[in-house]
Amino acid sequence: MRELHRPLAPEADRRAVAIAAASDRAAAVLAAAAFLLGLYLYLGRLGASPLQAGTEAMYAAPPIHMLESGDYLVPRFHGKNFLDKPPLAVWLIAGSYKLFGVSEATARLPAALVSLTTVLVVGLWVRRRRGNRAAAISALLLLYMHSFWTSTRFSAADALLALTVTLSVMALDAACRRHDGRDVLWGALSGAALGLAFMSKGLVGVVLPVGAVATGLAVDHFRPAPLRRRVLAAAAMLFAIITPWHWAVARRLGSEFWDTFYWENQFLRGATSRFGTTRTPFYYLTALAWDAFPWSFLLPGAFRREKGSNAPLGWLLFGFVFWSILAMKREVYLMTVLPPVAILIGETLDREESEGLARGRPAWILVAVVLAIGLILLGVISGALAPLTGWPAIALLAAATIAELGLVLHAAKRPTRFRVIAAIALVCGLCFLGVEGINRRLDRYDPMPSWGRRLQPECAAGCDGFLIHLNAYNLEFYSGFAWVALDHPREEFLRRSKHGRGFLVLPSADEPLLAELPIEAEVVDRRPWLPGDWIARAIRQGKSPTEAVSLVRYRVRERASESDSETVPLH
Repeated sequence: MRELHRPLAPEADRRAVAIAAASDRAAAVLAAAAFLLGLYLYLGRLGASPLQAGTEAMYAAPPIHMLESGDYLVPRFHGKNFLDKPPLAVWLIAGSYKLFGVSEATARLPAALVSLTTVLVVGLWVRRRRGNRAAAISALLLLYMHSFWTSTRFSAADALLALTVTLSVMALDAACRRHDGRDVLWGALSGAALGLAFMSKGLVGVVLPVGAVATGLAVDHFRPAPLRRRVLAAAAMLFAIITPWHWAVARRLGSEFWDTFYWENQFLRGATSRFGTTRTPFYYLTALAWDAFPWSFLLPGAFRREKGSNAPLGWLLFGFVFWSILAMKREVYLMTVLPPVAILIGETLDREESEGLARGRPAWILVAVVLAIGLILLGVISGALAPLTGWPAIALLAAATIAELGLVLHAAKRPTRFRVIAAIALVCGLCFLGVEGINRRLDRYDPMPSWGRRLQPECAAGCDGFLIHLNAYNLEFYSGFAWVALDHPREEFLRRSKHGRGFLVLPSADEPLLAELPIEAEVVDRRPWLPGDWIARAIRQGKSPTEAVSLVRYRVRERASESDSETVPLH
């Protein structure tokens, strides 16, 4: 019998196999390092900075009042019922406080876990759609979108909405496409996801996923499975989740609930500019380019119909158009369309690597140009920034940006490999650490946390708190009592004052306004404050990035002396 011999592979082939194996190992190590750094960024630094002066306190302060009062039905903020949104995000934070105590870290923990769950869900969905490598790429892209990371800390409801909309799109898409006879199961799953999405932020939680899946079906020219039983099951589950809350709040508050929650915040907020500055319909084009940077420049190449479900494409198209036509536009709203952006780009990069294509070269070159401009801008503002932050934080951000620029240029030279994507994601994480380092050093120019803690014992028996010409609602979290913004102090002050004594916070330049109020006032502290965008403030040539703010203790004058025209003493 003739002996059979298997021919040996040529030396070049063995070398190619060894190189490919080493490349796969390098990609796995880089991806693992990027995911571990992502966990640290999302969970390891939760208490590293004080609460944001703006919207973050809107979710962090009401749960404290819930725990103190035992009333978990109607949140309170600014000293009044907080009916802007359903309370699911507030309930989660209240649960975090109950388990772990009240702190900045426990206020942010639920949203951080929710966002990491969104990354996991996106990865699992893409794995089922296209495989492990596409799943890992999509998850890394979402994890290292700057706006997704920052919004996780500052807007708990939007982080929760992103997760529940993702779950709703997945469930609804499966319910429309599967012909397995399990109508009640798919309907109930879809309704449960929609119910949680509604309890996250209201009607938008239902409109977004339904519109996204319908658009995806239209793109595919797909006729859905018979839906009557599934729709009935979904509607039953949806109403089973949201009806008890509606009934309980309406029973307590009556027309206030319907007027405030539905008319003002579900209709007027989207249809009018009453709640914010009106922006152009194209505002979200530039916002999305920044929110998903550097990956956003690869998005145009990902707009194509795929075999199978095009639900991510329909999700992005409908979500982007939906948010664009609303009158009120905020950057954080785009958090709900970042998952489909990650999916579309991740699946495209995976396909191009499988086919050995390099279609993304122009996009990578544009990314490199933007990074180079960013480095120049960092150099311009570093002179104004360094006295506030020190050079080490700026140096870390600059070094990480230079490394990212080098990797992007490498990606532009040849077909993009998974290991390059993982390396870019890892360096993005280092950039995030650099930005956080700068922010942490700028936190000393926010006096609100120390002022709030200082006022807690003094106001244990009750105080009024008023904000004049500034937004510093994190004071409510740190002080433990409500702070009310006065748009017209002379007209509103006496009407809004309940205790006859308390504190005012206002720009130091506005202290002469105190003489026009019926109070005896004492300026107890003045501090530099750095509100808003530190980049924009650092660019202002010849001006200090900070402004002075004052903490004022006051007592309302006796009625007999309200008409006195004496000067208010300021010490």
